[in-house]
Amino acid sequence: MLLLPRSQPCPDPDFTCSTLVVPLDHSGGADGQLSLNVLTADDADAPRGVLLFLTGGPGQPGVPSAARVRAALEPVLDDYRLVMLDQRGTGANALQCPVLQEQVGTTDFDVPTKEAVRECGDAIGPQRRFYSTSDTVADLELLRSESLTRTTQACMLRPAATRIRSGSSSPAFVPTSRAGHHGWS
Repeated sequence: MLLLPRSQPCPDPDFTCSTLVVPLDHSGGADGQLSLNVLTADDADAPRGVLLFLTGGPGQPGVPSAARVRAALEPVLDDYRLVMLDQRGTGANALQCPVLQEQVGTTDFDVPTKEAVRECGDAIGPQRRFYSTSDTVADLELLRSESLTRTTQACMLRPAATRIRSGSSSPAFVPTSRAGHHGWS
């Protein structure tokens, strides 16, 4: 079990569902918090550590994709503990930009119109600045540090044994997460 506040069993008995509460603004300049859903496989003794899988998108939540990801990665999951999360702006608290979302659908390759992007930015308002890659990296650091400070015999995201893998557009994210934060590979 990942040791985060508000942990509970998931519908799938092989996972624990948790909520990671992160600041809206990691610099502390603006008030507010976001609640990110986290799903953790219960195999805490995986010999090669944690595999943090980030779904693609943009805007695709991770937790609902767990069964599909687990099926695709089944051969390696004997060695790794799968952890997935709904990155900020996705999942239960997803940003809503219907025109933009309709234009791009589920692909990373369709380019939306400038008007759709502008309309989405206007709808989100000034808080849109808190939905960047660096904010997501800071959220992942909190996920790791939160699990480390709540260590028991159950689970922790061990810095030396945590791997990040991604689908779709997220490969651009992985080098960013490695650049400023030791322990990710």
